[in-house]
Amino acid sequence: MTAREAASSSAVYTLVDYTDVWGDAKNGWTVNDQTPLSNICIADDASDKDILKYLKSMGYLTTDDMRRVQVEDNGDMIEIIARKGSYPIGRLQKKYDYKEVK
Repeated sequence: MTAREAASSSAVYTLVDYTDVWGDAKNGWTVNDQTPLSNICIADDASDKDILKYLKSMGYLTTDDMRRVQVEDNGDMIEIIARKGSYPIGRLQKKYDYKEVK
């Protein structure tokens, strides 16, 4: 995919894993450490289920069951959260400096 194609039909995101999370559902969670893993393209019309299925297919998630994992789209950031306890798993952070790598 060229940079132009990515800009017109999809957006480039960095998958960021939350590697150290502490707290609880009652008092809230704090992400203490995070690790960028890879850049991925997501179609503008991708559904939450599509995003979860892709993250599972690449080995990041163990399930794409929307009863267990939810997607919270905050515009520039798409957060992946376990429904049980609202535990934050990771996020997709929109990139604005994407350039095609040859």
